[in-house]
Amino acid sequence: MKNEHLHLLIDEEIYLVKSLVSKPQATSDELQEKELKVDSQQSTADSDTKDPSIEAIENHSIEKVKFAFIHNTDSQEELELLNNIISACKLEPADLKIIKEGEEIYYKNAVIFTNEAAQFYSVSEVDEAQVLHSKPLNTLLNSKEEKGKLWSALQEFVR
Repeated sequence: MKNEHLHLLIDEEIYLVKSLVSKPQATSDELQEKELKVDSQQSTADSDTKDPSIEAIENHSIEKVKFAFIHNTDSQEELELLNNIISACKLEPADLKIIKEGEEIYYKNAVIFTNEAAQFYSVSEVDEAQVLHSKPLNTLLNSKEEKGKLWSALQEFVR
């Protein structure tokens, strides 16, 4: 699996923790004082903190859409095919977004055009979103059979 698909599998932030340099031992009084400060800070912070990814969505720093069409192409011909697919779905323009792989977006439903998927043309749930994996656009351009499979799956998916 390529790195560009990791955001589909990992739904929480990842932190790099550097090793700590050992410091001289604190006295027991100093330790108790630090523990009291930490406990009081945690009790006030726990009630005020939210998951940063949820906070970002609520604050609109990550765009929210009902349908996302995620591709990895720069070909004009492939983008034209994608626009035709979307037009055939008869979705409201305000409900959808066409994005390139790697962009951050919060979606309820997504069609992902990729070479790598456990199963193509069937809906799976990823982080509470419905995802339909399709063969890449360049494959669809050259195969009526693949276009037919995608169209059948899309009819069920966008209902």
